[in-house]
Amino acid sequence: MAASRAPRAARTRGFWAWETYCQLEGLELKHPITRAADVASMGLVLADAAGLHGQAGGTQAYLEYERDLPRRTPPALKELIEWMVAENPAARPTPDQILAHRWLTE
Repeated sequence: MAASRAPRAARTRGFWAWETYCQLEGLELKHPITRAADVASMGLVLADAAGLHGQAGGTQAYLEYERDLPRRTPPALKELIEWMVAENPAARPTPDQILAHRWLTE
């Protein structure tokens, strides 16, 4: 492997939870990394699938408040994604809350 090749984690940066991003980038860590980081990462996967894929900055720009979800994103999906990627991990839904969300049940 070439010495200049980025580590695997660096290539998935757009799907890091805020707390993971801060820790790996050497920034001030406001919240510990918990299982809620997985919820945020899944929310970013949904955001990517909702239309951020291929957009300038993609999910990283969304996470940094430089881009919003596309206007065509269904309101219930937008609500779910925003809940899942909340900066404070304690404000994110649990897996059971995600499965009970109206975007998945209606």
